[in-house]
This record gives sequence, C-alpha cells and structure tokens, in this order.
Amino acid sequence: MYKVSVIIPVYNVEDYLRETIDSIIDQTMKDYEVIFIDDGSTDNSINIIKKYIDKNENMRLICQENMGPSVARNRGIELAEGEYIAFMDSDDKLPKDSLELRYNLAKENEAEVIICGTYKFDEERKWPMIKHFLKEGEKDVIKDEDLLWTLGPCNKLFKSDFIKESKFPEDIKYAEDQVLVLESYLRAKKIVATQKVGYYYRIRPADKEGSLTSQIKDKSLNVLDQVYKSWTSTLENINKYCIDEKKKNILKTNYFSRLIKIDIWPPLRHIIISEDESIQLEGLDKLEKLISTLSLSTINSCDNLLWILTEGFIRNYKKLTRESKKRYLEILKITYENTNIKGLKI
Repeated sequence: MYKVSVIIPVYNVEDYLRETIDSIIDQTMKDYEVIFIDDGSTDNSINIIKKYIDKNENMRLICQENMGPSVARNRGIELAEGEYIAFMDSDDKLPKDSLELRYNLAKENEAEVIICGTYKFDEERKWPMIKHFLKEGEKDVIKDEDLLWTLGPCNKLFKSDFIKESKFPEDIKYAEDQVLVLESYLRAKKIVATQKVGYYYRIRPADKEGSLTSQIKDKSLNVLDQVYKSWTSTLENINKYCIDEKKKNILKTNYFSRLIKIDIWPPLRHIIISEDESIQLEGLDKLEKLISTLSLSTINSCDNLLWILTEGFIRNYKKLTRESKKRYLEILKITYENTNIKGLKI
C-alpha cells in the first residue's frame, strides 16, 4: 500500500501538464502513486502522460469518454490503493514537501481530513489565497465558519477508507466538489488545518478554454442551474448528518451566504448586464427558485442575500429591461415581506 494516492483528472492540458507532473516527481516523499484519469482529451495530453508512465512504475493512466471531472475523480477513488487520497487539477503544482506535510499531519493527529494553505499563480507571479489560510489546529464545521471558504478538494488530504464512502455528484458540472467536501466536513471525526502551503492553484488567462471565469461569463444561466443542484444536494447532507436543529440552521445560513457571494452573484451579474430581456427573466426565475428553498431564518440572517437583492441590483438597475425590473421587484417583495430586517421597507 502506498502512503498517498494522487488522483488527477485530465482534459486538454498539454500546455501545463508537464509542470504538474514534474512537481509531483520532485516531492520529498516518494511513497505515492499517481492515477491519471483522462476525460476524453483531444490534444497531446495522453502522449505526455504515457512518456512519464514509461519511466515511473507508480503512475497509472485510465482513459474514459468525456464525462466530467466528477466521474473521473470517482473512478480514481475506486482505484486508489493509498492509505490517504489527494486530489490535484492537471494544470496546478505542488510545493516540494506537499505530500509529506499533509501525510505527517494526518498521521500525527489521526485525522480524516487535512487542510493546508494555498497560493494562486499565473505566468508572472504568485499570491496567497487568504481564505485558505485557516487558523491552525482542529476544526469544526459549525464553529469554524472559515471552513466554508475552502470547499475545493485539492488543498486537502483524505483518509482513504473514509473518502471511499462518498462520491462526487456526477450530474453537477459546476461547484460539484463543494458537495463532497462539505459532506466530508460533516462526517469527519477530526479535521485539522495548517497554514503551511501545500498547493499552488493556477489562474489561466480568462480566454483560455476551461477557465472558470469564462464559464461564468458565457454560461451564466447553466451555472445557476448547477449551483441550485449543488445547494440542494448539500441541504440533503446537512439534514442527514447534522441532528441539532440550531446547528443545522447556522450551517445552512453560513453556507448559503458563501454560495451567494462566490457562486451565485457573479453569473447573476453577467445575466443582468447582458441587457437581454429573455436572459434576464430566466435568470431571475432561477434566483427565485434558489430563494424558495430558504427558511425565514436564513433569509433574515443572510446579509449577503440582502446586499445582492438591494445594493447589488440597484447598482445595475439601469441594465434591467422594463419587464425585468417588474420581475426583480416581485422577487424582492416575496423574499422580504415577512421578514423583520430593520430599516427595510418593501
């Protein structure tokens, strides 16, 4: 058994793949395996991987039709032979001591989940992802709201037999990793964070294929659909694993507050500024659908929702068509007519 299995979904990343693999080969800890899951690449990615596999017995390549990163990661989880599992995107990099750092921390603390610091980088510089530098030590998903701001799997390490009981949702194509990571927070007996850097996250130029920024801009309506699926799946997990009603409400409010700021408002704003009435009306319908899942307690407590439905829309109000303005005001009234938010008059 290897100490760590590194699972890497691959899709058309020939420009970055060598850097990614070289950063793994350079690890101070050598007792690991790498499982590449090619997700239907049409460029030279497969040939690049094969050249590395010829020289490294601890590397494997699995090829599948294009089915998305969730299917690829789930396949990797099934095949993983390591004591722990790490996930990596095929254009990112690892600091030299990344696997050793995470593995030692997991063993010392008998933790199911390890969280480390992350830096972003592009072709010119690197800088810290501030939200990924959590206060060191043991964490709790209810008490430590900052956990909800690091919901990607790649700056983590998971106990293998623990994470094999979960799956990435295969019907969600955006924010899908949040479902599994938050479920792991709910299920874990012990989560430990370190401020030491364990992951480098690449920022691609916005016009590159595969860029999240490009996805939000070009497919905003679809992104809102995917966020709805992610949110409702997470609600099911919260209801399943969190027994205390007060804690349930706290977690739902905290998570939705993060979701609306990071994952809902960016595509919604693109929809508003499109000035296309049909797109605006469809986007507003999707927003109302999301809001309809919220309890009165969450609506009352979620400052980010209030900001978006007031200040956020007001700043972009001139971009709304006449019918869209009517629809927006209807949603504002429906959302807040039964609330007790001081100073808000509908």
